[in-house]
Amino acid sequence: MKVLLLNIIFKDCLLNSVEEMVSLLKTLDYEIKTLFDLKLKEIKKSTFLTKGLIEEVKDLIQLEKYDLIVFNNDISERQYVSLKEAFEVPLCDRTEIIIKIFEQHASSSEAIIETKLAHLRYRALRLREYQDHYDQQRSGKGGITNRGQGEKEIELRRREIDKKIQTLNKNLVQVMKVRNTQRIKRENSQVFKVAIVGFTNAGKSTLLNRLLAISEQNSDKLVKEEDRLFATLNTAVRSIKFQDTPPILMTDTVGFISNISPVLLSSFYATLEEIMVADFLIHVIDGSSPDCMRKKAVTEEILKMFGIDDVPILEVYTKCDKFDNKEDIHLDPSAIFVNLNDRKDVELIVETIKERLFADYVNLKLLIPYEKSDVVHRLRNEEYMIKCEEKEEGYWINVKIKRGHLFRFKELF
Repeated sequence: MKVLLLNIIFKDCLLNSVEEMVSLLKTLDYEIKTLFDLKLKEIKKSTFLTKGLIEEVKDLIQLEKYDLIVFNNDISERQYVSLKEAFEVPLCDRTEIIIKIFEQHASSSEAIIETKLAHLRYRALRLREYQDHYDQQRSGKGGITNRGQGEKEIELRRREIDKKIQTLNKNLVQVMKVRNTQRIKRENSQVFKVAIVGFTNAGKSTLLNRLLAISEQNSDKLVKEEDRLFATLNTAVRSIKFQDTPPILMTDTVGFISNISPVLLSSFYATLEEIMVADFLIHVIDGSSPDCMRKKAVTEEILKMFGIDDVPILEVYTKCDKFDNKEDIHLDPSAIFVNLNDRKDVELIVETIKERLFADYVNLKLLIPYEKSDVVHRLRNEEYMIKCEEKEEGYWINVKIKRGHLFRFKELF
């Protein structure tokens, strides 16, 4: 599909990253035939662009046949209708492109429903804006209340969309029942929950796969890796056990992107809930990206938006073999730079995770007589039992106990 990409520069400020939009279109296998910068001093309510710029775009369309015109920003329904009529070529704005990617990559029942909801909510939002335009026009004409055919059609479309949204919400509740049951079990367990967060395509899935490969279990349950934005929308939860540690539940979450529509965020609230119950976050940042600090800030802002900015976090800058600008990066002193293709670097991440998660724990290896089996039972339920073997003389255990809990097990000392 041949695309004319219209990049908007408003009052000398770039509205959205061109690099991001190019990557989004690449994910859809769209070919950018022309990238055209449009400098605006004002945004027209009815057409977004001025008449002069509309004519310039029409001149481009006459020179080259395009299958699609893409705006690197969002436009209203009123602007969409006016521009489509002027250009006579299909249009898409930024949020619609993201939704198309979501539709392409959604595979689980939950992700499919959430994607449909995102699409419908965005359409409903634009229709409401369009309807408000009619209402304003009507109120400005002496209070005339008669509805025209166009207004009636908009109202019917809006009601139809609202009805579909209600049906999908009911379906999502049913799908989420099983997931919520699983989540509640994880919340109530003694197992640490770690969520991998970050910008889309930063290397989150690659990190999870490297950790699986180096762990003592589940190394065959790899997740999908692709050099594309939003390669997966499904939250992957894996149990990972490193040497001398209890299992850890590691979650690979959907990636973030800048200036994402609230409509999309609200639709994927259920997916982000996995981050909300995490004990620890790993923020993966592509250090080789020229604007890695902006992407880092975007992720932090979204986490703050969902009230999860106070969870302990480890910053992991990936692709350190492809950049040498560490001095230009303002980072947390505990942040680490890694190459995920280097096993030693992955081992460094593992050791850092273990240190951060279990810093407040004492590792004990003990022999407990069989007559004190109740103590072993309590340790299993209240602490992190790494290993327990039945020997002739009693239970040989390897357990991590929180320092503040040692007084509960005085009989061990």
